[in-house]
Amino acid sequence: MKRIQIRATIAVLIGLLFLITVNGCRRIDIYSIAEPTMTETIPIFTPLPSATATETVIWFPATSTPRPLNTPTPFPTRDQIPELGQVVVEDGFADAEDWQTFRSDQGNAVLSNGELTLAMQNTVGAVESYGSLPWLENYYLTMQVTLPICSTPEDVYGVIFKAGDSENNIRIWFNCLGQTRVEARVKNKLQPLTDWESNGLVRPGAPQKYRLGILVQDDLIRAFVNDKLIVETRENMLSPGGFGVTVRSSGEAPITVSFSDLRISLLR
Repeated sequence: MKRIQIRATIAVLIGLLFLITVNGCRRIDIYSIAEPTMTETIPIFTPLPSATATETVIWFPATSTPRPLNTPTPFPTRDQIPELGQVVVEDGFADAEDWQTFRSDQGNAVLSNGELTLAMQNTVGAVESYGSLPWLENYYLTMQVTLPICSTPEDVYGVIFKAGDSENNIRIWFNCLGQTRVEARVKNKLQPLTDWESNGLVRPGAPQKYRLGILVQDDLIRAFVNDKLIVETRENMLSPGGFGVTVRSSGEAPITVSFSDLRISLLR
């Protein structure tokens, strides 16, 4: 009996050796019979830096901007100026009795070297000077305007016409941006006739010099710079009146303007 068991054991060993020889170095895969279980994938987050107080970036900050420069008015030809008749006024600004002149803390109006010069030095307010000229109905007025100092956009200068008095008149204004505006004062109430508008002929700032023309024909009002039309409007409430010049300052900087070679012609 013991001999039979020994023979059986030897037979099993021989069988194992045979299997090892046949398979050689082949990989033996071992499989688990346990059922796999589902595991939850845990996301991995990269920690963010700690928040710190930083200045908010404002990409389009609000800024204090001057009046917008509109598209310049097209330049018509001289046909906009009617045929002129008799010259009724030629003023070389030589006679101090023809214009109001003064010196004050508010500003100065001085006649010198054939010019009427209005000047203000860092003072808030306005200076006006009226001339002893005939009151006319339909006419064309020209004068040279010289601007030595003009830097603040709010500072303005201009010509007063159809002036019954300081409370009833029409004013054509120019600011230091080179823009133009026409306004009427009726019983001291302001009535804008045009808004500020660029003309492409009067440059911003100073110094500069140009010839200003003003046409008054019934209710029609036109203004010209160097014979080019810059503005046109109508006004029918005011009667014929006198003439003056003016400067108004915001007080931030000096402003000086001179007027010369005044000429007024009637219309045919």
